[in-house]
Amino acid sequence: MLALYREYNVGHYRFPEHLRVALIMAMVAPGCALLFYALIGWWNPWLWASCGVGLSLFLTLHSVVALHRKPPGITAVSQRWVDRSADWFPFFFIAIQSIIAALIVMFLWFSITALALDVPFYTHLVMTVLCIMIPLRRLVWAMLEKPGEGTVYVVNEVIRAIWHILLSVFIAQVILAVTMVDPTGAKADSLAWKTIVWVPALLYSLFMIGVAAEHIIHRKRPWAARQPAPKVVDVPLDRF
Repeated sequence: MLALYREYNVGHYRFPEHLRVALIMAMVAPGCALLFYALIGWWNPWLWASCGVGLSLFLTLHSVVALHRKPPGITAVSQRWVDRSADWFPFFFIAIQSIIAALIVMFLWFSITALALDVPFYTHLVMTVLCIMIPLRRLVWAMLEKPGEGTVYVVNEVIRAIWHILLSVFIAQVILAVTMVDPTGAKADSLAWKTIVWVPALLYSLFMIGVAAEHIIHRKRPWAARQPAPKVVDVPLDRF
């Protein structure tokens, strides 16, 4: 995503490709909902909500991009926003992309748990928080494109650590839900298996806390410092 940040401007020659992918992804949840109606039930509110949100994201992105074509009757306020598109549209596009991805993940998760997987309520809560953090993390990454963003760097490290901790909790709980008939049982054999699953999750969480603290103290980025992409000049292969 970071390498493509500059391509998210409407005027970039590769932006139509990113737009097509985003619009197709926005229709994944509504399209899958039509397939799941026969299994879950036609009047399932979750499926209708997924359709509504997916279509809303599709129409929102399409409308904002169409606004850049400056249609007749465009208002002065809209014209000012279009003129400053380079300042805000890449962030807007990243947010829409991420919300679409989060919607797809949440749709698949809640559909699977409704059909075949029984998990505690807090596992749904952890999954929801992870999905909400998808657009948040990508927006913070995009803000790191600007030089001298020390505070944003610290926020990014904290969010990254929280993300990995919640992800380890989620994976551990899913493993227990798949491998145990009663994940909430207190039998001796179940306690032994829970210990085997939760100890690595706990150790990984502590490791991520240490990594985040070390990065914040020493300002070590997990990736190399990003430089503006070099300008590519097309040179003919044959010269006479």
